[in-house]
Amino acid sequence: MPRPVALYDDECGFCTRSIAKVRRLPFNVDYRPLHAEPLAEHGISLDQALELMALVQADGSVVFGHLAWAGILRSGPPPLSWLGWLMQRPPVGPVAERIYRWVAANRHRLPGGTAACAMPE
Repeated sequence: MPRPVALYDDECGFCTRSIAKVRRLPFNVDYRPLHAEPLAEHGISLDQALELMALVQADGSVVFGHLAWAGILRSGPPPLSWLGWLMQRPPVGPVAERIYRWVAANRHRLPGGTAACAMPE
């Protein structure tokens, strides 16, 4: 069975740095730069992938943003998998989504971020 694939913005220092840290953890996920991935085969546009991180799940479905991170966490051992489960459900899910969107909108200001990390207009 194929593993889920997290697609990250390899032109964003914050995203690249974040994925480098996550790779060290025991998640059952592959990580690929979105600019090297045939996005259309997954039904993803470049604009979508630049705005919200995508996770192509083992069944081929795609989730974005905080749900992508929840999927990554769920592939790990407890308590990380429990956190991923919680991120998909109220009341934690809506809070996780707001936090994700704030981080995504401000990634150019966060450690490792540069002007190239700014969200597209």
